[in-house]
Amino acid sequence: MSSDVVSWLDYGKDIQADRTWVIDPIDGTKGFIAMRHYAIAIGVLRGGQAVGGVMACPGYPAYNGGGALLWTENDTCMIGPISGFSGRQVRVSAIQDVQRVRVLESVEKSHAGFERMLRARMLAGLDAAPVERLDSMEKYARIAAGDAELVSAAAQPQEHTRPFDMGSRGRGGVGARGRRPSHRY
Repeated sequence: MSSDVVSWLDYGKDIQADRTWVIDPIDGTKGFIAMRHYAIAIGVLRGGQAVGGVMACPGYPAYNGGGALLWTENDTCMIGPISGFSGRQVRVSAIQDVQRVRVLESVEKSHAGFERMLRARMLAGLDAAPVERLDSMEKYARIAAGDAELVSAAAQPQEHTRPFDMGSRGRGGVGARGRRPSHRY
């Protein structure tokens, strides 16, 4: 039976199509199991480029703790409460004062490289910045919506970015691994 499941999950991975749906039913599986933060994401690629999507973050503290829903509408990324589609356009934070920067990093030690990232923050003058640890791509939703300024992560050599890991391309945020710019979202 397990080989049937693997075959089903791999179905279509090498098929080239004009439109491809990318679905991550539980991003942050360990966070979901531990009743922490997780996200549910659906995106559509056209010609290999992200053109639309929706992401639910039930643990997002906005909207009286009711979670947040992010979606694309007319090439604009929107955010609102999970309970309804009234929302606002996302905007990255305008904070430029290094003393006010809010940092997010993974709960998982293997994803975050806590000691390495602390040294990097110290070198950047961010050692006093508040750090919140979250599971899932909710971190990127918070950056896009202006609810944090930095995601601190130590990429492992074997890691590669998957389509939805940086799917919140929106309002001027820039990601980088080391010194090389890697993504605009």
